[in-house]
Amino acid sequence: VIDKCGLKEWWNEEFSEKEREIIADNTGTLRISSTSIPGMLSNIVKKSDFGYNSIKENRNIIQKFYEKSDQLFENSEDIIDRHFFYNDSIRFYYFDRENKESMKKAIEACRKQIDIAPSAAEIFKKLHGPMPEHTGYKQLAIILDKQNKYDEAIKICKQAESEGWSGDWIPRITR
Repeated sequence: VIDKCGLKEWWNEEFSEKEREIIADNTGTLRISSTSIPGMLSNIVKKSDFGYNSIKENRNIIQKFYEKSDQLFENSEDIIDRHFFYNDSIRFYYFDRENKESMKKAIEACRKQIDIAPSAAEIFKKLHGPMPEHTGYKQLAIILDKQNKYDEAIKICKQAESEGWSGDWIPRITR
């Protein structure tokens, strides 16, 4: 998959031989699908045995996939793939929120997902019926609330509510 996607140089430079073995042992056989290359990279992590159970021991490997996916998604027009990628990225980085760099990256992923939220909302309304909860808005509101940045948290909640995302926005605002 990596070779056919034109990522062999990245693969060889970014991962040690031992890391490549770990990845191969945890992913099994993968097929190229019609999804985007960055979407496929993030799916490698989701479809592997890495998951959240072994997140600590393989964090460095998993992070390399998220970073490359993020780089490749930067100019992607596939809004829905990007939306779900940022969901996963937020969860991955926020899981290690005690690490300042991970918290910074979680906030960055929240903001990136929020940046594409109006476009994603349009698509969700057309294709998927009811709007899902928006991880970026919710997680950023939680983070801001914990940082005592209440005005910013309220602004985020109002923005999510106005775009039609499902969630407990009004109760969050009133707290």
